[in-house]
Formats: sequence, structure tokens, C-alpha cells
Amino acid sequence: MPLKLIGELPDSYTVELLNYAMQTIATLRIKLGDDPERTYPLEDNCTSRIGRDLGNDIVLDDPAVSRLHATISTSTAGVVIADNKSTNGTFVNGKRVSMRHLQLGDIVDIGGAKLSVDIHTERALRSLSSSSRSRALTAQLKPVAVTILLATLLTNGENEEAAAPRENVLKFWRDQVSDIVWTFSGVVDREFGNHLVALWLGRDAATMAHHGVKAAQKIREMTAALAKRASASHLVAKQILTSGHGLTGVFSGTQLPDGTKFTILGDQLNSTFILEDGVVDLSKDVLICSATAELVKAHFRLEASAIEDPLSPGKLEMYTVRPI
Repeated sequence: MPLKLIGELPDSYTVELLNYAMQTIATLRIKLGDDPERTYPLEDNCTSRIGRDLGNDIVLDDPAVSRLHATISTSTAGVVIADNKSTNGTFVNGKRVSMRHLQLGDIVDIGGAKLSVDIHTERALRSLSSSSRSRALTAQLKPVAVTILLATLLTNGENEEAAAPRENVLKFWRDQVSDIVWTFSGVVDREFGNHLVALWLGRDAATMAHHGVKAAQKIREMTAALAKRASASHLVAKQILTSGHGLTGVFSGTQLPDGTKFTILGDQLNSTFILEDGVVDLSKDVLICSATAELVKAHFRLEASAIEDPLSPGKLEMYTVRPI
């Protein structure tokens, strides 16, 4: 069970033992007001809810924090914080965000609380880069082509703001999406709230992008069928695909357990999250970035589809993709 912020937490020595035993990805540190800093481990494939309500995994006793304020999810690809349409917002390094891949040194503000994550693989890599031990290949880094799919299930009524669907519908949808991703040679990196992140990692960028687009189209078909079955005509899947490059590796002979695997995709994940912020028209088909479009243009009919740039005034060029 994830540790709660209210009550007794283990001391730093115990935390370090837990980190080793459970091979955790990161250590979460939280400072709220004059209270002592609280620390606990974030496990791989773990999702924790953050908020004022006592039913959350991480409870922040602060009136500026919403009852269910945010979600933090962890995988070998890192730690992601996602705001849950909170009243006062979630901020990373002073900027309000909806989703953000966290890096070592990032500061998250939720109400009066300050959160940070000590990402163990990132710290180990930094120590290797400044040490002669790096020459011994203690971290075996390999470049990898990556396509990322961010899929979000929403109900988009004519007179209501897009919102997450009922939990039973959402669970069924996530299970179906996971099966589709696996069928098209991908992996589900994480699930949080009504969002799902899938990855295609390999040597050939065009193959990874092609698998990702085919999976996204199948997810769209499945979601349309689910909408009819659930008598929810406004059920839609908002999907964004991006392509780029990352690194994978395995640690040995470091302070981390031998065989610890990791994937470095921080910039690519954040690019995907930022693009998702600009998509407000849910009537579009699967949207892909220009890099993905270049990789799949021989197999799909593409149509330019500009979206609002979430970072600055203006438009970003995206593409709607349909089979030839």
C-alpha cells in the first residue's frame, strides 16, 4: 500500500532499505508548511492519487488542495504528474501544467505543498558521467527509436465540458486498449485517471511509427463500438502520437541493484503532453506530429490539421491520418 502523508513515515535509513528491496524508481519528498519534510519511495508501475481527501494515497491537509488534486505515476520511463482539473492547479517549476514528466531538480507546487522526486536512475547516470567508471560500461546505453501514444477517454456532450467517463466504462476501455497495443507490438507504459501512455521502442523508426498509428486507429474503432454498446454517443478517444528518439539501458555494478532497467524519454514524453494541451477539437481522427507523419506518409493519407500552440501565440502543424 502506498504510504500516506498523514501519520508516521519511515526514517531515511528505512526508506533506503525499502528502495533497494522494492527496486523503486524514485523517492518522493514533500514539504508542507512548517512540518518536517516527508519522504517515501515510488514503486515501478505504481499510480498514487494526491489530494485533501483522506481516501487518497497521498493526503495533503491544506485547504488550497482539491479533494482529488493530482495523480503521480511511475514506470521505468520515469515519473509523471497529472493534474485532475483541480481548482488551484498543479505547477512545475512555476508553470501550470496538465501533465508533466518530472526530472531531477523539478519542483512541483500543489497548494502550499512543495514536491520533488529523487529519480534513482537519473542520479546514477549523472554520477557515472562524472566518473571514470563510465568507461567500464556500468550503464549500457543504447539509442532507440520511439513512438509515443497518449490516449484519453472523454465524454463530450453537446452542452457539457469534456470529462472522464464512468469508472466501469473506463476500466473496460483501458483493458481493450492494452490488448490492442500489445497486438501491435507496443507496451503500455502507464495508466492514470482517464489517460493511457503506450510506447513503441525499436531500431527502425518507421516500423515503430507504423505500429503506433495502426494501434491508434484500432483504438478509435473500438471506442466508437464501445460508445454504441454503452449507449454513450459522446464517448470519444482523444489520441496524440509523436515520434523521436530515446535511450534504454541496464545498470550493473552501481549503487542500484544489478539488472535495473531504465528508459530515457523525458523530452519526448513532455512534447507529447504539451501537444495534448492544444487539442480541443475532439471530432478529429488520430492526430500525429510532423516527425511521425514523415515516417508513415507512404502508408497513410495525411491531412494538415493545425492546433493551438500551448506555449505561445500561434498554431502548431499536426496531421490527421487516415488509411489509403
